[in-house]
Amino acid sequence: MERGTSRQTPSGEVNSPREAVAPSEDELLPSPTKPWSPIRSGELRELQDDSEDLSPREAPPEDDDQPVFASRAQAAQARSSPDASTRPGSDFGEVPPEDDSPPLSPVSFHSPGWSGSEGQAPDEGGGQNLEKQDETPPEKPQPMSSKSPVQGSAGQADHADSTQKSDEKKQVLQEGVILLQRYDRKRSCFELRVSNKKLANLNFTVDISKSVNLEFRVPPGKRGSHACSVEVPAGSVWDLCQIGQVDSNQKKMVLSTNFSWVPQPADRKLVQQQTAAEVKRRREIAENLKTLGIVASKLGSAAKIEEACSKRGISQFVDAEFFADDAALFNDPSSEDHPSVVWKRPDEFCKGEVRVFSDSIVPCDINQGALGDCWYLAALAAITEQPKLIRKLFSTEKHSRLGLYEVSCFKNGQPTKVIVDDLIPCSPTTGKPCYAHVNVENEGNAVHELWVALLEKAWAKLHGSYEQIEGGLPYQALMDLLGVAGKQYQLSGQQPSSFPTTDSFFEALQKFDKEGYLMVAGTSGVDNLTKGGGKAPLDGLVPGHAYTLLTVRQACGVRLLRLRNPWGDHEWTGDWSDKSVLWSDKFKAAFEVEINEHDGAFWMSDKDFLKHFSSVGVAFFDGSWTISRTLLTTTGASMCNQLIRIKLRTPARGFLSLIQCDERVKGTSKYIKSQFALYGPLSAGRAPPKVFQSHMWDVRELVEEIPEKLTPGEYFVAVWTPNKEKLRHLTLQLQLEEAGKHAMQGQHVAYPMPIEESQMDAGPSYGAHSVSWSSQLQRLVQQMI
Repeated sequence: MERGTSRQTPSGEVNSPREAVAPSEDELLPSPTKPWSPIRSGELRELQDDSEDLSPREAPPEDDDQPVFASRAQAAQARSSPDASTRPGSDFGEVPPEDDSPPLSPVSFHSPGWSGSEGQAPDEGGGQNLEKQDETPPEKPQPMSSKSPVQGSAGQADHADSTQKSDEKKQVLQEGVILLQRYDRKRSCFELRVSNKKLANLNFTVDISKSVNLEFRVPPGKRGSHACSVEVPAGSVWDLCQIGQVDSNQKKMVLSTNFSWVPQPADRKLVQQQTAAEVKRRREIAENLKTLGIVASKLGSAAKIEEACSKRGISQFVDAEFFADDAALFNDPSSEDHPSVVWKRPDEFCKGEVRVFSDSIVPCDINQGALGDCWYLAALAAITEQPKLIRKLFSTEKHSRLGLYEVSCFKNGQPTKVIVDDLIPCSPTTGKPCYAHVNVENEGNAVHELWVALLEKAWAKLHGSYEQIEGGLPYQALMDLLGVAGKQYQLSGQQPSSFPTTDSFFEALQKFDKEGYLMVAGTSGVDNLTKGGGKAPLDGLVPGHAYTLLTVRQACGVRLLRLRNPWGDHEWTGDWSDKSVLWSDKFKAAFEVEINEHDGAFWMSDKDFLKHFSSVGVAFFDGSWTISRTLLTTTGASMCNQLIRIKLRTPARGFLSLIQCDERVKGTSKYIKSQFALYGPLSAGRAPPKVFQSHMWDVRELVEEIPEKLTPGEYFVAVWTPNKEKLRHLTLQLQLEEAGKHAMQGQHVAYPMPIEESQMDAGPSYGAHSVSWSSQLQRLVQQMI
């Protein structure tokens, strides 16, 4: 859970952990998140960088109102000024846009003489008749894709300490530049080290001219000097100096240091020259495989590709359709602003055993790296709460010597397979993965797990490039990975949207938790930490960042939420945090709390949650639910030419989702306005009542919860597309939990029923309904029955 040591203020004073918390030893491990910002003299930033700055170039933001979860990211040209640099970071996602049509109901199945109010239909035959007005949708939050300068910037920081002889302290001078200080009691001196997680060597200078009664002991020859400079290799933890007392008879001694560092980035052209031969060899293999037809688009599965490679004596698979070069990394591969990246297979960057998974899968396995995809990694972290779901994403758990893996998901609402090779983007300086990865130490031997890096690569291939997956909404990643309905609930201060009271909101969260649904939450604000424009918050939370929401509990008159930062650190430091004095034995027992300061997880109160978080995303996943998916294609009419007929043999509850092709995928058209409505149960001699209707929005998915258990019978769904676009693919997904003796047996049936254009209606928000619409539907109902 939270990280504990103290933080220094600009004046050099040490604050208590309650006011501010500095990173712990674990922060030396790579952790998923955002980019970085420079440190001005006298100003300390708490956000750490656990990976290298190998992110794509920064794209101009579309909207600054709300963040989208992204956190680590694209590269921007580093500034040379020692007190300024750009650096991005975090992500949130989109919410339905404004509807330019009046809030009318879809189709009202009533006689022309019915005098009900506008937008309502009569309750016929016991139909639920739950009418939804199409209120103005909230504005789209902008995915936040903070970018790290490619190689890091120069920087400065001050540090003051008394004669405290405590355990090793950590101070984040700049993300990716972390000072480690300890007092060696045997040698009676301070030892300073630095962790350099940048892609460049650092020329690091330590100045102790303002210290009292202290001098350098190491490096040799610096005794009596006020400053020393050390070359710190990229990706290393390096000894800087030892500082000891000058006069042992004088009790007073104060360590006051000033640090400065200048990066020496890798030469991009030199790296390209050094790797040219290997890139050429791989390209020849890829072209050969393409000529032989050994590609994913033709063979369709890893098993068939493996069989084809075996027959032809091919020992390594190279994916010709997502070749490991700059085009796979960046949307504009020709730009000279990109950082240097080399592609390596696991046996090239792993010294120990290589596996897809180790014996256990835990959220803190995930280390984000230099890409702004914390929204996706937060979703993966949520899924790791049920490790079998992570394992099910892969066709096999065995390490492939061919370097071939198959990942399954549900893109655009449809089952999708993504086949990738195991060439992973790495830093040319450290030779280690620079994007998401797992490092696990097992009994002194490095056991390298590939699942995080492979899932990130599959996501990048699915959408077109690594840069393409920066910034997004975690709940949408959950939908795509699990193939289930999902929703995001916006929080506006102390009043959650879609809920009449805060109590009803938290009661819903408790219900979701009890049902086992996967939940994520996003902090409010913009990531000024990593952009260099704001001060590090004392509460420990990262602004504009995605967290996994683990549980919602109430006991002893207190309501608490437990969350986890997918970075594995930077935890909440306020009330109910790991070191909070509020954790009496009584509360620890009631909430079954085990304090772990180094796992990224923490508790906080419901009031603090509403104060600091701006959204909650939920994936309504339950393995016992039955799901059917119907692919629809628009014909240019205002209504789909198919009604989806549903037969229920038992009472059921669930969700209906209408899913469009994701704009994030390269080459995909913009979303069109769409809407659907559910009608039934069908009965001879009358038009069916409406159960509910969705909004009419141009968004990726429209998701509606069936408001109460549907009674057995037959229903149908009508879909409107008023833009009259042709050849747009939509997926109508029905997700049901049934009750009774037939539950768990998939006893509901959903299938399309064609209708002619003359039987269509203009749609709920576009024009009046034809008088013949109701009678036409009655005839359709007769045909169905």
